[in-house]
Amino acid sequence: MTDAIADLLAAADELTDPRRHVEVISASWWDVNRNRKTKVVRRVTTLPSLLDQLAEAVHPGETYIEGEGARPGFASRPPARIDAIDRLLAITAGSARWVVSLGLSVRASVHGNVRALVGASGTLDSDTLDALVYEVTTWRTWAAVVTGWERPPWRPRVPCPICETLGSLRIRLDRKTACCMYCGEAWDEMRIGLLADHIRAEGERTEVA
Repeated sequence: MTDAIADLLAAADELTDPRRHVEVISASWWDVNRNRKTKVVRRVTTLPSLLDQLAEAVHPGETYIEGEGARPGFASRPPARIDAIDRLLAITAGSARWVVSLGLSVRASVHGNVRALVGASGTLDSDTLDALVYEVTTWRTWAAVVTGWERPPWRPRVPCPICETLGSLRIRLDRKTACCMYCGEAWDEMRIGLLADHIRAEGERTEVA
C-alpha cells in the first residue's frame, strides 16, 4: 500500500467509521489491614464517525462531546450551527463530484461515496490520487474542527492567510486542526504551526499599529 492510499484510507475511516475510545481508570485504597490496593479499569466507549458527528450538529438534540481529561459522552446543545450545515453540504457535494468524475455510481449516502473513492484509489494515476487524498483529508479536518459543542472552535479575529477574510478561521486547539469557513483551506497537525505563526504575526502587527 502506498503512503498516499494509506493516508486516504485513514482519513476515510475517521470520516465514515465509528471508533473505539479506551479510558484507563486507576483507583487506590487501603484495606482494613492497611495494605494498599490498586485496581485498573479500562472503559471502552464507541464514538460516532466524524460525518455522523457533523450530521448530528445539524439537528437539535444531543451531540458528542470530548473534554480534556474526561470521558467522552453526550450532552444537550443549542440549535443547528450554520458552519456545520455548510461543511456537511460541502463534503456531500464534493464526494459526489469525485464519484461522478471517476465514472462511478453515486451512492445513497455521503459515507458510501467516500468509501467508493477509497475503493477506486488503486486505479488512479499519481496526480489524480494526490488530488483526491488532499481533498478527503481536508474533509476530515473540516469535520474534526467543526464538530463538538462543549469545546467550540476558537475564532481568532485575524484574517485567513489564504483568502484574507477576517473572522473566518475556526481552530480546534485540542485536536490541532483548523479551517477557513470562507475559502475552505484546512490545516492539520503537520501544518497548524504555520497558521499559529500567522496568527502570532497578525497579533504583533495589531499591537504595533
